[in-house]
Amino acid sequence: MEVQRFRGVLAAAVVVGGAALVATAVSAATASASAKALTVTCTTLSGNLTDTPITFDLAGCTGNTGGKGTAQGTTITWANGQTTYLSTKAFPLPTDKAKRGNCGNLSDKYPITDGVGGDSTGSIKVGGSVTAKVCVENEAPDPWSLAPGSVLTLR
Repeated sequence: MEVQRFRGVLAAAVVVGGAALVATAVSAATASASAKALTVTCTTLSGNLTDTPITFDLAGCTGNTGGKGTAQGTTITWANGQTTYLSTKAFPLPTDKAKRGNCGNLSDKYPITDGVGGDSTGSIKVGGSVTAKVCVENEAPDPWSLAPGSVLTLR
């Protein structure tokens, strides 16, 4: 009788332990999938430094954005009415030393970085980062564009 009770307890422990292991694995997979889903990329960025106010247009964007948006000040307003708030104004004038890179003859290549201060799209992590490499033409009106092969990433 004692042996049967022990086997029953052991079987129950294996079932409960197995279920907990499966639940943990599913939770980890869901968290991992959610973390991957919290990224927006845009394949086009255009604007210039002489517009008042300075405005950048974004296009080819993924996530819950409506595919495009306009960045002005610290706010990106997406085509679907959602917003993303940046930590500093979009996009801070690069202070790093310019590189020639693969930009045009009259352009310099700069990395841009920013932070995500808030987001209503649900596609970008608050506290995340904004990165890209841009070409800035050294001739008025100083137009900006993404460097060839670069995308704007908000994660």
